[in-house]
Amino acid sequence: MGMTGMSGLLRVVMLGVAVGRGAAAFDGSGYARSVDAVVDAGTGDVTYKLHWTVNGDTIRVALDVATTGWVGFGIGEQASGGMKGADIVYGYVSGGYATVVDAHSVDTVKPEADCDQDWTVEGYSEAEGRTVLELSRALVTENVQEDRMLVDDGVPTKVLLAWGPDDLDEVSYHGSRARSIEVELFKTEAEMQAELDTIEEIAAANGTRYFEIRNNAFTIPATETWYEDTCFSVPVNNAHALAFEAVVRDTNRELVHHFTLYGITSPDCKDNTMAGEIMLWAWGPGAPNFVAPDGTGFALGAWVADGYESFMMQTHYHNPERLRNVQDSSGIRVYYTEGDDSLQEVGVYQLGDPRVRMFGRKVGTVGEITQYQFDCPASCTTKWSNSLTIFGVMLHMHSVGFAMHTDLIDADGAFVPDEAPLGRVDFFDFNFHSFVPISPPRVVQPGTGFRTTCMYQNDDASRIFGLGSEDEMCINFVYYYPKLTSANKRIDMCGLGDCGTVEKDLPVLDQTDVSGWGRATCAAGPSLSVISSRSHAIFFTALGAVTLLSASA
Repeated sequence: MGMTGMSGLLRVVMLGVAVGRGAAAFDGSGYARSVDAVVDAGTGDVTYKLHWTVNGDTIRVALDVATTGWVGFGIGEQASGGMKGADIVYGYVSGGYATVVDAHSVDTVKPEADCDQDWTVEGYSEAEGRTVLELSRALVTENVQEDRMLVDDGVPTKVLLAWGPDDLDEVSYHGSRARSIEVELFKTEAEMQAELDTIEEIAAANGTRYFEIRNNAFTIPATETWYEDTCFSVPVNNAHALAFEAVVRDTNRELVHHFTLYGITSPDCKDNTMAGEIMLWAWGPGAPNFVAPDGTGFALGAWVADGYESFMMQTHYHNPERLRNVQDSSGIRVYYTEGDDSLQEVGVYQLGDPRVRMFGRKVGTVGEITQYQFDCPASCTTKWSNSLTIFGVMLHMHSVGFAMHTDLIDADGAFVPDEAPLGRVDFFDFNFHSFVPISPPRVVQPGTGFRTTCMYQNDDASRIFGLGSEDEMCINFVYYYPKLTSANKRIDMCGLGDCGTVEKDLPVLDQTDVSGWGRATCAAGPSLSVISSRSHAIFFTALGAVTLLSASA
């Protein structure tokens, strides 16, 4: 190909990396772990199969998807897992070549190409209606502004999966062709089986029983999004809940987006105030079951103050195809044991605005990012009956929540040095918030203060703080043991109206003030690196990667 032809191709920008021709038939046997991530509810066929191997400081993945269009794989923010704040790679196979883009997203729009392309194409194929992309990347890259680092910290990784019927240029809203799941990337099959065995061991232990909270043959509405609330009265007393297990019908697993389980300290879900309704667990596809730390459990029944006497289970159904006449009896299995006084009680400490004392107040200014800081001063915790061993958090806002974090502060209100936030999300998404384990657990001593910051990007001048899903909140649910007591009265809230304060007249923020992630500015002009393959070269520029076919191609 002469220079004239090359000049013509330069006007056609192909983002990503193209590699040489064809790959052998793919069977995935060379990978350490695999998961049938998406299964067609009607046929039982595997739509998206994910394979991966972690070897040293590198991860290799294979995306095996039932499409002849584009396929995508993403790493979500740990406390969210949605498309906002996701590190994404996607591509397609066409004409014997694979084209792949290393990208990122700060909103629910088409991802933007990274300044640095860190994924390497190891192999690819397109046959019999399926596309396979085999890719590799360093677990920790130098591109800290556009990549999510993969670290073996004992916490599952939020993974996004998406695909479409067309080529890369047609990547757009993918509706029903997208999933968000949790995956234990660093655990072996044996370790994963050990987790399953833990539930089985709990179930088989002497004195352990279970009851189930189910949607009783509920007909899923033919609408894209539906939230169904189910109340369940706890049938036992003097008991502790040891574990929660999601029970989802195989035929409906693509329609059940997530469960949220609330514990209520009165019978029949009658006390639905923030004081009596505590978020205990949130589950989504791929998420592990909840198992309380050894020797602990949630108190069930009225035998102790604030024991849970009923549960409210909220099911989020996602039905983008608007299927009709589909019935569902999915739910949550609660494992418990009775009469074991040796167990330490799990508590849920609420920070921020736990009683929604901001009720009725307007949420910031439309179109701007506004922030509120809720302090639980160190003076409020000096009389704790014991230290807290914290093993998880759940950051809670609603639809216009933008970002949230809780920091530890000292007696003077200054940040405690070298202490990581007690939960942080820079790209909050109400549809994807979940329980985030803290591993290893952190011990917090009496006399420690907390500052919870919530940020909102409001889109409605009439929006207020309140209890409805269209309103806003700011609560960090902190899971710990042993539960605090004081003169037989529970102390489980600290924030506005509960010993704490709020600072609401704070400066309006720019998105880069919240997080610089995903907002890097690429250097102009072509870089010096040229990557050669068997039949072409790729020049990386500020626009992406421009593929120049060689004369032999």
